[in-house]
Amino acid sequence: MIQVINTTKELKAFCKKWKKQPFITVDTEFLREKTYFSVLCLIQIGCLEEDLCACVDPLQEDMDLSALLELMKNKKVLKVFHSARQDLEIFYQLMQQLPTPVFDTQIGAMVCGLGENVSYHNIVHHYLGVDLDKSSRITDWSVRPLSEKQIVYAMGDVTYLAKVYDAMQKQLQENGRTSWVSEEMDALLCDDLYNPNPDMAWHRLKPASTQGRYLSVLQALCAWREAKAIEHNRPRRYILRDEQVLELAALCPQKMDDFKRLRGKSISENSSQAEQILQVVSNALNLPPEQHPHFVREKTLTPAEQAIKEVLKLLLNVISCNLGVASKLIASSDDLSKMASSSKPDILAMKGWRFDVFGQKAMEFKKGRLSLAFDKKTNSVIFENR
Repeated sequence: MIQVINTTKELKAFCKKWKKQPFITVDTEFLREKTYFSVLCLIQIGCLEEDLCACVDPLQEDMDLSALLELMKNKKVLKVFHSARQDLEIFYQLMQQLPTPVFDTQIGAMVCGLGENVSYHNIVHHYLGVDLDKSSRITDWSVRPLSEKQIVYAMGDVTYLAKVYDAMQKQLQENGRTSWVSEEMDALLCDDLYNPNPDMAWHRLKPASTQGRYLSVLQALCAWREAKAIEHNRPRRYILRDEQVLELAALCPQKMDDFKRLRGKSISENSSQAEQILQVVSNALNLPPEQHPHFVREKTLTPAEQAIKEVLKLLLNVISCNLGVASKLIASSDDLSKMASSSKPDILAMKGWRFDVFGQKAMEFKKGRLSLAFDKKTNSVIFENR
């Protein structure tokens, strides 16, 4: 029988038991279609003791989550998620700090060679041989009462995860790669990832120009939109769509009549929104050049550098295959471009375990100390020291 926790008293009792566990598995169900911040609808907690697995209903009247949030802060209890980013964001909004310590099985799976961004379904099948029923994946979790089918589906995201983590951790220990995952967890638990910064919102868009005045207006409009979205808890597109922001930055309206030149559905002239946009644009245009933001377009590789990148990609594939680690986790395409065009690229692939398994070899190849060869015995490409 699956436990559904509907009262603060029940939650406190379960939290006392959960904090005695070495680890718990955590998942959330939420809605975000009409809000800036996620609306938390359900929290699922699991562990290896099946009688302690339960759903917490945060929408119940007078439900106080304080005991659970204290558990999320408890450094003696590991919190295990799958694809943790959105779940962590929810808890960050609830308690203004991140749960700790944390383990993400999606990252663990990449280190264990299960591929890039492997799904929970595939992880469970790999380790446990179970095919999950995903028919309730798309549902409105805010509607009450929840059906038994919804609850069973939701709990499947944490009950199987406890067994998956147990098996995965043993594999990582055998391979000596627990420190690799620890490095990734440190990066995942950076507050900046979860704390909205309106001044940086313009980086989500692709500027049509690198001219300083244009970038200043674009940055200011994006910051204004982000602040409005946060203030009213509405998606950015409810304030202005991306294409509208880019068009306004290019048009740079300075009087009401300028809004007539907008394509498609225009901003209503003489509206409060139009007045605010004019003020935002005016403030941006008055910034001195030294305060203009900068946007550096991705460098176009020379033919020689492109050739180096292709060989580095081959080296990466050989190493990732030999290690049984997803190549994307070691280095991205952008990383390879920077490695091909720079002798000292400031990228993750040149730090920590990534440098040990790949970055160092990549630089050795560029210095002519590593050569490409074909091994007839294994019928495969290899790299040899020269």
